[in-house]
Amino acid sequence: MNRFWAVFKKELKDSSRDRRSILASLAFSFFGPVLMAIAFGVIAQKQTETEELKLAVIGIEHAPDLIQFIERHGIEPFAFDEDAKAAIKQRKIEVVLEIEPDFLDDFSKSVPAQVKLLADYSIEKSARAARRVKAVISRYNEEIGSLRLMVRGINPAITRPVKLESNDFSTPQGRSALILGGLQIFILMAAFVGSTGVAIDTTAGERERHSLEPLLVHPVSSVSILAGKWLTTSLYGMLAVVLTMLVTTAVFPFVPLKSLGVDLNLGLSMQLSIVALAIPLALFAAAVQMLTSLYAKSFKEAQSYLSIMIMIPMLPVMAMQLLSLKSATWMYLVPVLGQQQLLTDVMRGDGLEPLKYLLASGMTSLLALATVVFLTRLLRTERVVYGG
Repeated sequence: MNRFWAVFKKELKDSSRDRRSILASLAFSFFGPVLMAIAFGVIAQKQTETEELKLAVIGIEHAPDLIQFIERHGIEPFAFDEDAKAAIKQRKIEVVLEIEPDFLDDFSKSVPAQVKLLADYSIEKSARAARRVKAVISRYNEEIGSLRLMVRGINPAITRPVKLESNDFSTPQGRSALILGGLQIFILMAAFVGSTGVAIDTTAGERERHSLEPLLVHPVSSVSILAGKWLTTSLYGMLAVVLTMLVTTAVFPFVPLKSLGVDLNLGLSMQLSIVALAIPLALFAAAVQMLTSLYAKSFKEAQSYLSIMIMIPMLPVMAMQLLSLKSATWMYLVPVLGQQQLLTDVMRGDGLEPLKYLLASGMTSLLALATVVFLTRLLRTERVVYGG
């Protein structure tokens, strides 16, 4: 144990000297939550703000009642006689309502009166304005239809044979897990990104600097050497996860998520749960990255391999969201995927279930240990030591 701690202190001291590399790896922990907070802040602002909408109307004089109804719902219509398509494409206006000249005649005959809504749905602002105008016209249709039935002595409820009552049993914590599902990617990736630089430096970097061979000459077992390097690399991965949680906790209270029906409560128990499930993931990430770096022939080659490996945590999150996969027991036995499932439970406010945590953490830790055992054997081969 004394030799193991000596190797660990040596690796920790060496890695701390390269401050630029460490800061570059840990910068991900700052930028990820900040970018998410900015994105959700913009979404919340669009949700809460009532934009002033000016509606260009061709033939505004043909439907005075409809125009008055639109005005009462916060939309300002104005007469327009230019080329609607060109004006929308040039983004001079968002949406155009075209009223046919025979609107009043058809309306008085109880014949559907024709109006056209012109917009470019590839432009978000134009599409949002069109949806708003559609909603107002639909409400106008319902009111006029009900009045026509009442004039004829017919109960308007006859047109609605089914009355749908919708009950939402979701909790604010459940909605927060749905909206902040992207935060899972940053937490999972932090365990990989934080340890990338150290994993390369302690393996391919030392071999390229010709300092790995002198280290192996010392009367220290390869198990102690590898364990010290592995623990140092894992420590930086855990540090990145902790920083991600701290930055998220500090930034997200300033985002008006309540306007989206979300109550994100990143309490101490939730933070500790996330850190607990990230520990075996950091150990696994460090072991796999060190194995990849040792197999690489040079420092640059190791960088290329590990830059691709960083994408691994994104795969299970994307698969669960795109394929709409249901949670199953076997998923907790797959590294990264099991942690993603546990993260979902924690963010929903359900906490960590002991059995699921043991399955995910146990299998991930076993695979990490198996990788470390294989690494110790590689350190005894000339091809790995000399980079052949």
